[in-house]
Amino acid sequence: MLLQTDGLLVITVYRGHSGAEKESTEVNKFLKTLPKQNYSVLKGCYINQGDKSPYWIMIQKNKEG
Repeated sequence: MLLQTDGLLVITVYRGHSGAEKESTEVNKFLKTLPKQNYSVLKGCYINQGDKSPYWIMIQKNKEG
């Protein structure tokens, strides 16, 4: 189980180290597989800090499934 119902998980993804782009790609690929009926997944980033700046992901479990 990733989260309990109404649970919230926040992840900060750092892209400045070796291998970070691959990690970022794999995290995003996994999160895209979460069923939208059960999870809300939000992603936020800095607009003025460059392509390698950290970004955050928020995952909320809306209901069991």
